Amino acid sequence: MKPARLPMRVLIVALLACIAWTSPSCGLYESWKERKDAKKASQRLLRFRAQPSDISAGARFNPSVVVELVNGNGQVVADGALVVRLEPFAAPAGGRLFGTQFQPLKNGAATFEDLTIDKPGAGYVFAASARNAASVVSAPFKVTEGRPVRLKFLQQPELEQLGKPFNRA
Repeated sequence: MKPARLPMRVLIVALLACIAWTSPSCGLYESWKERKDAKKASQRLLRFRAQPSDISAGARFNPSVVVELVNGNGQVVADGALVVRLEPFAAPAGGRLFGTQFQPLKNGAATFEDLTIDKPGAGYVFAASARNAASVVSAPFKVTEGRPVRLKFLQQPELEQLGKPFNRA
C-alpha cells in the first residue's frame, strides 16, 4: 500500500499559512500574543515581599512579614477588598502561631506585624492565601530558644525578718 500523497497546492497553502502565522507583519501572531499577554496580566498571585526571618520563640518577626498581590507580569495589584491569610504550612516542633493572621491589602501588600511562634524548631514554613489568588509558601525559617519571660520559684521562701539571711533548711 502506497502512502497517501497530498496535492502540491495543499502543501503550498499550508506553508504560506505557517509563514503568515509567525510573520511579524501578519496580524494573527500579534492577536494571539496580545490575548496570551492579557490572560497572563489578569492572573492574580501572592508572593512574599518580606520573607519570615529566623526569630527567638515568643519574639516578633523583624522585619515584619509582608505578602503582596501581583499579576502574571509581576506588577503589584492594589485590591482593597482582598484579605490575606497567613498560617503555618509546616510547624515541625509543634509551635503555634500567635498574632493577627488575617490582614487586608493596603496598596497591594498585607503586613503582618505582630506574629510570634511559641516553640523553637527548624523548618517552619508559612502559607499565604487569599480569595481568587494563587497561594504561596514562604522560605523555611527557624525559631531559636527564647529568653526567659518569667521566674518560677521551685521552693517558696519562708517568712524572715527584714535584713536577716534566709534560713536554708
